[in-house]
Amino acid sequence: MSWLRWFRRSKSQAQDWRLVVDGHELAALRDPQFAEMFWTSFEVAASTTPPDPRLRDEAFWQGDAWTLVDAMTGRAAPLAIASSAGLGDDGRRVTLRGAYLD
Repeated sequence: MSWLRWFRRSKSQAQDWRLVVDGHELAALRDPQFAEMFWTSFEVAASTTPPDPRLRDEAFWQGDAWTLVDAMTGRAAPLAIASSAGLGDDGRRVTLRGAYLD
């Protein structure tokens, strides 16, 4: 990926992520929205039918079983963590910190 393309994308934060567990994609994370300083909220779109039940489990989001992978490059975001709320009240969005490539 060219530096200019990366710079434009990182400034807009308009990137899609994949939530991966043991090499299998559980969900796509898209539509990033600013939540608060250092935190970004993403819409969670399940990649399987029916959706994996772990997506609704708060303990899953707090654990280290999942990896956030950039959909464009396939590179992992090693510092990504979820907020303590997991999927939140609406059950459709998760708030993450560290959703960036170093």
